[in-house]
Amino acid sequence: MSKPKHRVYCPIAMRPKMVFETKEKALRHIQFNAEDYKNDMIPVRAYFCKGCGGWHLTHRPRWEDK
Repeated sequence: MSKPKHRVYCPIAMRPKMVFETKEKALRHIQFNAEDYKNDMIPVRAYFCKGCGGWHLTHRPRWEDK
């Protein structure tokens, strides 16, 4: 599996982001593509975004970590 070629503008993040239809697809992307990311930016979890209605990835273990 490779990174989705498309990105969708997320109004909450105010930038284009990868969007997945389901949490399972997002987690599968992490599982099979972690080596494609820089070491400090490897996604560790998926979260639902109310702004665009899809699932995004983040390298932060918890939402509060900024």
